[in-house]
Amino acid sequence: MRERLKYLLTMFLLIIAIFATQKPLFMLYNAGVANDISFADFFMVMLHGLKLDVTMTSYLMAIPALVVLVSYFIKMPLRKILAAYYILIMCIIAIIFVADCTMYNFWMFKLNASVFMYTDKPGDALASVSTWFVIVRLLAIIAFAILYGWLCLKVTPKTFARLPKHKLSSLITIPVLGLLFLGIRGGVDESTANISDVYYSDNQFLNHAAVNSTFNMLYTMTKSEDLSKEFQFFDESKRKALFNQYYTTQSVDTDTLLTTTRPNVLIVLWEGCGGFFVEAVGGEPGVTPNLNKLAAEGVVFTNCYANSYRTDRGVLSTLSGWLGMPTTSLMKLTEKSSTLPGIAESLAGEGYTTDFWYGGDVGFTNMSSYLFETGYQSVKGDTYFSAEDRNYSKWGAPDHVVLDSVANTILRRKPNASPWMTTVLTLSSHEPWEVPYDRLEDGKRNSMAYTDHCLGQFIDQLKASDLWSDMLIIILPDHGIRSEDTQTNSNYKVAHIPMVWTGGAVKEPRIVPTIMAQSDMAATLLGQLRIAHDEYIFSRDVFSKTYTSPSAFHTFSNGMSLIDTTGVMTFDNDAQKIIYTEAFIDSLAFSPAQQEEKAKAILQTVYKDAGAR
Repeated sequence: MRERLKYLLTMFLLIIAIFATQKPLFMLYNAGVANDISFADFFMVMLHGLKLDVTMTSYLMAIPALVVLVSYFIKMPLRKILAAYYILIMCIIAIIFVADCTMYNFWMFKLNASVFMYTDKPGDALASVSTWFVIVRLLAIIAFAILYGWLCLKVTPKTFARLPKHKLSSLITIPVLGLLFLGIRGGVDESTANISDVYYSDNQFLNHAAVNSTFNMLYTMTKSEDLSKEFQFFDESKRKALFNQYYTTQSVDTDTLLTTTRPNVLIVLWEGCGGFFVEAVGGEPGVTPNLNKLAAEGVVFTNCYANSYRTDRGVLSTLSGWLGMPTTSLMKLTEKSSTLPGIAESLAGEGYTTDFWYGGDVGFTNMSSYLFETGYQSVKGDTYFSAEDRNYSKWGAPDHVVLDSVANTILRRKPNASPWMTTVLTLSSHEPWEVPYDRLEDGKRNSMAYTDHCLGQFIDQLKASDLWSDMLIIILPDHGIRSEDTQTNSNYKVAHIPMVWTGGAVKEPRIVPTIMAQSDMAATLLGQLRIAHDEYIFSRDVFSKTYTSPSAFHTFSNGMSLIDTTGVMTFDNDAQKIIYTEAFIDSLAFSPAQQEEKAKAILQTVYKDAGAR
């Protein structure tokens, strides 16, 4: 009996040790994105992370405990029986751990079930890294899996002696199973184990490091698929009242920016260009001189914020006026994304022809399905371009190739033909920042400068054509981006993006400092074109007299920020608390508690609507 209890205790402590030592390794690997980390922080992360380590270990110990119970009655080769189990779980643990360490620097959140949304296109998912990068991580996975498996086998006896005269001693396993159940549950409290249990710091990196990587993956995989049941903060009447304070779909006495209500429309979605890099909206000088010039010639929105942090969310926010979701991608859920309204569909109903251009794989995250379902009559992706052109980057054809093709197509159109709407999604300003251009030393900034250079040449071609006078060009990113690796996606300034309207159809230069969201572009454009947009329930016409509560709602991985004229509040759904506040001009009017309520009502509305689609 003692031998069996010794094995269970030793194995339990070993798995705890495996999980505990992963935390400092995670911190060391991602030291480049950490701020002010001390030696004591390594200890505190391991200490606070212990609760989820115990929970995950209790899950993993259930099988060995049951095998031990059976061993009281049947003599068995214990090590051989459990070897396959050890190999399986330790391979899973090693894969999750190495992937979590690797991806955190790119995503700035713990690896979760959303990764499975990108596994159907592994080539695209790995396009940001080199082959050698992947090989090294695969070797690390193998090394950790072998080490973990060897340690487990080392502490496991070959067999246990059968105890026919003392079968009642098997009952000692019952309280052991009970303790494991308590460990799985996270204790005797009413709430079960969850990620917020280990959050302890105002430094999000330390909170993320404390979270057990394996638990986080399994926890997010078990989330309810019924979106309407997630984030149920308020009863229906309160949710609606709070939501309606910020959102209305009406356009009333909209201020007019354009010379015509039926311009030809060109939307350029710039891959990951944050406001940090654009001087025209308060960013660094010298990175995007062409966009700065266009901003001075047209209408520049200096207080626009992205609704989410990834392309698949940002495309929906822009083209469907949809808000980003912090735990899933609606684009990936084709049966739901196909029901969204779309600018292309709205304009096609008014006689516009519509087309979409992208140098990458339009099948990634089901993008092509969404585009066709929401009104695009033609969608061109990487296969449209030659293999030689696509060899510039792992993502696909670079921006100069794509924009040249778009320009050539547009310039063949006749000035008096049916109106058209063309959308271009760029891709070159993306990790690993490989571009055929070399003006700035920093790779990230140089890739922004490259796209800006391509955009400048592209616009110059259009300006020289007879089509220019009736053309409206809208330039905005699909999402923001960190200017430095030490920033986190929860920093609301990362969501700050430039938006510029230019073209011959723009009446005069103008600066619009009103706080707004990327999702508001849809209703604002349709308002200018005098086209109804009631179905865009999360999009508002910022030039309408009904836009009386300027605000922006942004989400990151299971968190959200609400920015309005009084200040900004950032809430972490894992930690279940406000993690950042900042009052703007009138600090007396700023109420983080009220903003938290409104942000929760908006999030609840998003999931309620998604669940109903």
